[in-house]
Amino acid sequence: MTTGDLIPPCGCAGRVHLSSLLHEREAVGRDVYQAMRDHRTFAKRLAPAEVTLEDRIQVHHTGVSDDRTVRLWSVDDGSTLNLQHTIQTEHHHNILGVRFLNAPNEMPRMATGAMDHAVCITNGDQSAPVKYRCHRDFVIEIEQSLDQPSHVFWSASKDGTVRQWDDRLKPCGSLCTDVTAALSCQRNVLIDQRRQRWEFRAVSAMPFDSNLIVTASGIHADMWDRRMLSLGGSSSRETVPVKRWVARHLVRHGNSRVAAITSVNISPSGKRIVLNYNPDDAFVFDVNGDDRPVDSVESCKHACTCAARLGKRRRRHSASRADQRLCEPYCLQLKTAGNEKFHQERWLDAIGLYSKALLRSHQLSPQLRATLLTNRSTALLKRRWVGDLPMALSDAERSLELLTGEAESVSRMGRAKAALRRVQALAGLHECEAARRLGIQYAKEYPDIATHLARAVSDTSDRRRFLVRDDERPPSPATQVIGSSVSRLAGHCNFRTSIKEATFLSEDIVGVASDCGSVFVYDAESAETIALLEAGENSLEGLNCVRAHPALGVSCVATSGLDHHIQLFAVNLQRDTDEPRDRQFSKLLLEDLVERNQDTLLDLSVMNFFRT
Repeated sequence: MTTGDLIPPCGCAGRVHLSSLLHEREAVGRDVYQAMRDHRTFAKRLAPAEVTLEDRIQVHHTGVSDDRTVRLWSVDDGSTLNLQHTIQTEHHHNILGVRFLNAPNEMPRMATGAMDHAVCITNGDQSAPVKYRCHRDFVIEIEQSLDQPSHVFWSASKDGTVRQWDDRLKPCGSLCTDVTAALSCQRNVLIDQRRQRWEFRAVSAMPFDSNLIVTASGIHADMWDRRMLSLGGSSSRETVPVKRWVARHLVRHGNSRVAAITSVNISPSGKRIVLNYNPDDAFVFDVNGDDRPVDSVESCKHACTCAARLGKRRRRHSASRADQRLCEPYCLQLKTAGNEKFHQERWLDAIGLYSKALLRSHQLSPQLRATLLTNRSTALLKRRWVGDLPMALSDAERSLELLTGEAESVSRMGRAKAALRRVQALAGLHECEAARRLGIQYAKEYPDIATHLARAVSDTSDRRRFLVRDDERPPSPATQVIGSSVSRLAGHCNFRTSIKEATFLSEDIVGVASDCGSVFVYDAESAETIALLEAGENSLEGLNCVRAHPALGVSCVATSGLDHHIQLFAVNLQRDTDEPRDRQFSKLLLEDLVERNQDTLLDLSVMNFFRT
C-alpha cells in the first residue's frame, strides 16, 4: 500500500539504543523518509516551531515521552535531520504536554507539563530550569500565543483549572508543595471550574487573536475571552464561556463517562475547529456557528459587494444561473451513482458520492440539494456507525428547511421522506419526546407514512425509562451552544489514550492519529479520506500525535505513538476539482480498516453505556 511520496532517508545523529535497532529490523518504513528512534519509551507529544538562530532560520521538532526527556531535532532544509539536544527535565513522572516558547534570538525554550502535576521551562542548553508546582493533577497540555512573541503561556490540567504563567515572574517555589497552600494558590488561575468538577484535557489559542482561547472538558469545547476573565479569580464565582461546541449525539449523556474530547485544534485561519472524541469520531465545526461551508465565505462576501452595486445585480444573477446549469448535470450524475451504491448496500461509497455533490450545494436548486441531503440521511441511518445518527438528523432537518415554501406538487413527497428520516434519527438518538411529538404531527400532515412513523416511535417509552439518568444536566443557558458540525471525520479509531490528536495540517486538511497504527488524512469539508499514512509494523500499538512542519506543511508530517518512534512522512495532496486527491492507497484495504475500527468503537460504546 503506497500512501505518500518517498524521500531518501536522511542522516540521524544521536545515540541509538538496542531496542531501536530491534525495531528497525522489523520496521517496513516504505512511507517514512525519516524515523527518529531515540526515545526510550512512549513518545507522547510533538511540537514544531521556527526558531531564529545566528541570523538564520531553523525549524525544530521536539518530542517528549515517558522517559521524562525532551529531544530537540532540527530540520534545516527539509532533507537533513539532526538531533540537537537531549534534555533531561525536572519532571518526576511522564510528560504529557510540550510547547516551544516564543523567544527570538535566544536558545529555544520548551515548557512541559507532566503527570507529576508540574510545569517546567527548560532551555536547550539545560541551564536554569524553572519548575511550577501549583497544579494538583495531571497537566495535559501547554499553549502559548501564536500571533506575537510573548512571555505568557497557559497550562490545562485535570484539576479543573487553566493557569496563566509569565516566565518573567518567580515561581511559587516550595510554597505549593504543601497541599493546603496549593489549594489556596490563586494568583495564576485564569479559568477555574473546580466546583463544576471539570477536567481540562486541551487548550488552544486562536491564531490571530490570543485573547480567545479554546478549552476542552468532557464532551464539550468552550471558547473564552481573556478580556472577560480576571487572573486569580475564585472558583466560587462561575465563569461563563462565550461559545460552546459539542457533538450532538453526546448531549444526551451529559457526563464525561460516556465520551471525552482528547484534543482541540484550530485551523490556520481561525475559521474552523476540530474536536477529537474518545471513543468516537472527530468533528469539524465552523467557529462562527454557520453551517455554510467555510470555503464559500469569500464568494458570499463578493456577492454582497455586488448586491450593493445595483447596476451589477443582473450580471451576478445571470452568472449564478449559468453556474447552476453547468453544475446540476454533474451533480445529478453523482446522485445517480450514489443511488446505485445505495441499492448495493455500499453505504460508504454512497455517502461519499452524495457528499461530493453537496460540496457544490450553493450552485444547486433547493429541490436537488434537499434530495441529496435526504438520500445521505437515509444512507447514514442504514449504516449506523458511531455518530451517524446526529448527522442523519442534521441532513433531514436541512432538507425540510430547503423544501419549505416550494411548490406543493414538487416538494410534498420530498418533505414526507425527510420528515420520516428526522423522526427515525430522533428515535435512534433517544430523543423520545421530540420523536413522539413530531411523529404525531407528521402523521397528520403525511398520512402515507403514518405506519412508518408509528413504527419509529413505538418503543420510545421503554427507551426513555431505560436511558435517562438523574445526573444528566443540560449545558448552561448562558452559553451559546453550537451543536451542528460542518463535517464528521469517521474512519480512525480513538480509544486507548486521552491525548490522541486531530490536527489541521493545512486550512482544509485534517490529520487524525488512530489506534490502528495509521494517520487518517481527511478533507475538512467533505470528510473524505484522502490519504492514509502507515508507519509499518512498529506502530501497531497506536499513534497519539500528528503535526505538520511549520514551513514545509504536508510535505513533512511528524507522527508519534505508543512506542519510542517519531516518524516523518511526505504526502502529496494535489487538489483537483473533479478527481479525489492522493488516491494512491488501496480503497479496499481502507474500507476493511475503517470497518474494523468502527466495529471496535461500536463495541466500546455498548460497553461504556452499560458501565455508566
